[in-house]
Amino acid sequence: MAQYQRYARHLPVVAALVGLQLLAPWLWTGYYLAVERPRLLRQGATQCASQPSRSPDRAPNDCDLALTMASGARRQDIYYSRSGRDVTTVTWQGTTWYSTETNYRHTSWSLVLPGAAMLAMFMANVRKMFRTGAVFSWQLAKHPADEVEQLIYLYALPVFGAGMLSPLLWQMAAG
Repeated sequence: MAQYQRYARHLPVVAALVGLQLLAPWLWTGYYLAVERPRLLRQGATQCASQPSRSPDRAPNDCDLALTMASGARRQDIYYSRSGRDVTTVTWQGTTWYSTETNYRHTSWSLVLPGAAMLAMFMANVRKMFRTGAVFSWQLAKHPADEVEQLIYLYALPVFGAGMLSPLLWQMAAG
């Protein structure tokens, strides 16, 4: 029991990282509503419901704001979803459709912490390889992890697990 008590002071940090990972989509939506949406409105974005879309078949169903940017003959219609998680950019060259791109920003941000956790676990394994001289899994299994490696796993495994679990929770919350 004394072995695990030395790690007790790290548990609040681990819990905060896991909580941050699980709350990431709602934090992103809060950021969009509080910071980014007002900035877009100041830049001239209009609400999708108040104006007909120039490209209705290419705009997202839950469109919140639309912003048009032009450079010469090229025009971009940028559509933001209600939660700010998805941004769809429709590019026109004159009156000809050129491309449609959708950026799923919440997906990108939700992978930052699990990616860092996976990198930390990889570094712990490489450290163990250098420390023990083992290369293969069956060789590594013969050697217990030292205190530093245990601490890395204490942080990395729950955050990585939350990163794998959070998309399922987001889908359940979305509908």
